[in-house]
Amino acid sequence: MHTTYLKSLKTPLGVLFTLTALMIGSLPLSTSVSANGSVARMSWRRLLYYSSRTLEHDTSLVDSPEFFLARDGQSNSDHELDAFIQAIHDDSDAKPEQERIACRFPARTLWLKRNRPDIKLPSVTCPEFTNWLTLSRPKAVSLIFSSYFVNNPSSMEGHTFLRLRRGSAEAAPLLDKAVNFAAEPTTQIPLLYSIMGLTGSFPGKFALMPYYSKVQEYANAESRDLWEYNLNFNEQETLAMMASLWELAPTRIDYYFFDENCSAVLIYLLQSARPELSLADKLGFFVHPSDTLHIVMEEPNLVTDVVFRASTRSRYLAQKALLSEDEARLIPLMVAAKNEQVDGYGGISGPRKALLLDTILAFIEYDESLYGSKAPVKNAVLYDKVLSARSKLNAAPVTIFPPPPDEAPHEGHKGQRFGVGFGQFHRKYEGLLEYRPGPHDILSPAIGYPPELGIELGRTRLALVESGKAVIRSAELFHILSLNPSRSGRFPWSWQMQLNYENTEIKTVNLRSSIGQAFTLDERDHYVFGFFDTRVMEERGNPGICPGASLGARWSFGKRLVTIAEAGVERCYQDVTSPWVGLWTHAWRWSLNDTWEIYAEAQKRNASREWSAGFFRYF
Repeated sequence: MHTTYLKSLKTPLGVLFTLTALMIGSLPLSTSVSANGSVARMSWRRLLYYSSRTLEHDTSLVDSPEFFLARDGQSNSDHELDAFIQAIHDDSDAKPEQERIACRFPARTLWLKRNRPDIKLPSVTCPEFTNWLTLSRPKAVSLIFSSYFVNNPSSMEGHTFLRLRRGSAEAAPLLDKAVNFAAEPTTQIPLLYSIMGLTGSFPGKFALMPYYSKVQEYANAESRDLWEYNLNFNEQETLAMMASLWELAPTRIDYYFFDENCSAVLIYLLQSARPELSLADKLGFFVHPSDTLHIVMEEPNLVTDVVFRASTRSRYLAQKALLSEDEARLIPLMVAAKNEQVDGYGGISGPRKALLLDTILAFIEYDESLYGSKAPVKNAVLYDKVLSARSKLNAAPVTIFPPPPDEAPHEGHKGQRFGVGFGQFHRKYEGLLEYRPGPHDILSPAIGYPPELGIELGRTRLALVESGKAVIRSAELFHILSLNPSRSGRFPWSWQMQLNYENTEIKTVNLRSSIGQAFTLDERDHYVFGFFDTRVMEERGNPGICPGASLGARWSFGKRLVTIAEAGVERCYQDVTSPWVGLWTHAWRWSLNDTWEIYAEAQKRNASREWSAGFFRYF
């Protein structure tokens, strides 16, 4: 069900780090420095989750007061150390376990034993913590990336979490544990959800769960591919990370969609176990899940192996690709037939029939988002008949699914983009500066990203006009485009949403929404699409609504050169009704590498015509 993506490297076993040693500090000290030493101070700050990326540089990410013993421990690591040393002197088994300092803060206790051997620590036991570690039995750790999912605002840029490996990377992975950090929303109202997620109004919480539950949720229920980045953490480091996680588990970290999110906080957790890692220093002001993959891949020898775990969608497409054209054409016929007998269907027999039946089963699982014990409804009879027919064949099923070409998320461009160009607007030339926090549009090459998905956030274009002034030509809060091509009896909706400000002849605020269908042309990178469009706008205090329709196509030439053409009509209803007007856009993008792109685009809206050209740099 999964495929090794990079050549696996054998990682030596770490030094045995027993639970008893963690509790009473009997672990041999390989490094002993004073608390004033730079290495010790840095590792202490790592355990407190201090961030150098915030406006207040000496502040912890953790927002719960109970995480600190000093009153100003969130902003003063030295005072927190003094308070911890004072508190642990009075530790004893006579106290309830939840009140024992060593049991509340096992990672800090271990730090004190390693770095302040002059301090005699009382011997205490922590059975709850010991049992918690025993349940997960962690020996190593993997960083998992779940691919993009536009149906959930908090996951549309992907999601990262950790897998705690009990043995080798390939040893019964579904029985491992997963560590997840996510927001706990207090509302599902879309507008409030977005505002609260952007302003850190949701609590972020850690959770420990079976890894198979995350595979069921992402790969099966939501058809999201999983990419497993096996890290070279040894057992000692993994247990140290778990000790820090124990301290974090009951606390709150305010969750920001674009900053202190699932990816950024996990980077800090990894650093708590290996303080010499400086991964968080490489995080930008905006943190996209794919950016953290670039960071761990660029760290020498940190990632030993990358494993691809196929979603239900990828499993279906991979098996369908093995069929001949005649065999593939049978799938929609058999799905449409539903109750017809499948034995001997089409005169196909033996291994080819087994592959065809497996592909039909995969299609139903994908189409109905089956996972766990969930049974099909729409195709229940057909599913049972195909299973029965398949059970009579001895041919082995396909179990190895290769990753989609060029979709490894760490191989794509980085999230933020800056652009410089020139153009003509209303027959006047102007210079252009552009910034987009992230992360991807469908004109960019489909390397590291699915070619059907574009998610643009915060794109702003500044024009330097002939008078020497700078004007905001456009500002976009978001533009999400999801092209879901129709395949084998499945016709999902394609859609887009956009909220932007345009400074053309008139300053206008627009909310655009579109719904329609998309179709592939032989290759996955080539699409045609059609939309019914609605634009709600406001200009000069005059609101209006503009229904319309559009047709377009995306064509890719060898991944690096992409063009999109789109034409449509719309009619606006304001105080007066305007006539139908034609609209068109045509754009080209040539990617020199994962960092630099050259662009050219032209468009017409009403009497407004403009063109521009320049380059983009990703960082």
